[in-house]
Amino acid sequence: MNDNINININSIKAFENLSDSAVKDIENNSEILQYSIGQPICKKEIIPNKVLIILSGEARFLHEEKSNSLTLARLGSDQFIGLASILNVKGCESISASSNLMVLAIPENLIIKIYKEEQSFKNWC
Repeated sequence: MNDNINININSIKAFENLSDSAVKDIENNSEILQYSIGQPICKKEIIPNKVLIILSGEARFLHEEKSNSLTLARLGSDQFIGLASILNVKGCESISASSNLMVLAIPENLIIKIYKEEQSFKNWC
């Protein structure tokens, strides 16, 4: 993880009861990504290879029909992008940045490992 940004992994609701080893895995294998206003983050046809957790900014959860996009929900701090698609093994999220966005990106294989090994995270899901 980027040394310039200090994130308390346990302060994220879904991770508040994770084991120390799971927290270390997230800290050692995650990265900080940034998105600009309007930039696509997740397309519903694609299963992402990372789960994103919003640290700052907002994103739009979209319903796309033909050439129109409708905002179904606004996503903010501590909300996940990509988790539903990975757990369902089917792309189901269409999301774009509605402001400058900073996210914690966790590789899908690590999220799946945590889901299988950490009961508190599995219960949260």
